[in-house]
Amino acid sequence: MCAEGERTIYVDAKNHVLGRLSSHVAKLLLEGWRVIIVNAEKTVITGKKRSVKG
Repeated sequence: MCAEGERTIYVDAKNHVLGRLSSHVAKLLLEGWRVIIVNAEKTVITGKKRSVKG
């Protein structure tokens, strides 16, 4: 449920690069938007970030 005057944006994360999407969402949050991310499990992780360091 959204309060009156509250700004909400839905972001479809499918096929977006994780780092760039995170930067965009961070800017929206700082501007006061309420952000809801869908399909987060379908983001693209590039480079060496895929390997798990132990």
